[in-house]
Amino acid sequence: MILVANGSLLTGDPALPWLDRAMTLEDVYHSAAVTFLECVRAGVTTVFDHHASYGAIQGSLSEVSRAADRLGLRACLCYEVSDRDGEEKCTQAIEENLRFLREAARRKDDMRHGMMGMHAAFTLSDRTLERCVEALPPAAGCHIHVAEGLDDARHSLQTYGKPVVRRLRERGVLGRKTIAAHSIHLNWEEVQLLRETDTMVVHNPQSNMGNAVGHLLFGACGRDVTTTIVAGRVLMEDRVFPGLDAQKLLADARQQARDLWRRLNG
Repeated sequence: MILVANGSLLTGDPALPWLDRAMTLEDVYHSAAVTFLECVRAGVTTVFDHHASYGAIQGSLSEVSRAADRLGLRACLCYEVSDRDGEEKCTQAIEENLRFLREAARRKDDMRHGMMGMHAAFTLSDRTLERCVEALPPAAGCHIHVAEGLDDARHSLQTYGKPVVRRLRERGVLGRKTIAAHSIHLNWEEVQLLRETDTMVVHNPQSNMGNAVGHLLFGACGRDVTTTIVAGRVLMEDRVFPGLDAQKLLADARQQARDLWRRLNG
């Protein structure tokens, strides 16, 4: 099973930017570890994550990757580029994606890959879209939120005079290596553009339910999973994690969460 994690515990949550800005690298690691533990419980073997922690950008994808190694999962990671915290943070986010792409390429296994992450188009100027595409290595693609909410669709029409997907195509974002996450509030022209460019569209029902947008799609459930195996390694057998102290992992994360809330509340 493959999980695309948007708005999950791995991110501070784009709807809560104050949380993104408060996170440290330790927060990132423990948040990712807890989420990956739940992934293994649910039978997930590969995670595509769109991460954000604007209080700790540089090195954050390495912390998510470290947690994935601890749990034994495959992961394709990216950092959420956005203009909402200013040009300096935007530049740091682009650089974090590029840094992690190089890190993933140095690995000898096939357990880690990277992409160029982008937040929703309404937080990205044309120039930022161009910077991301220009910096992208030929072998990598983009992971971007597309028309998750009506605000994204309306903003594109009002600000640029064109639908979101057409704007992304004109800026070179779309293509067979790109993930257009959500893609809910689209017109027929946009659906055809995604098809013509062979762009991957990924629906995210759990995230949409959490953010109160889009539609809920009922499907596979991980509650019946008893065993999870990745790359020949048994990560869970009869709901037991061999070689992993899951209770300590959770206890460490709870302690880190208490520390985060103390920082948030002064």
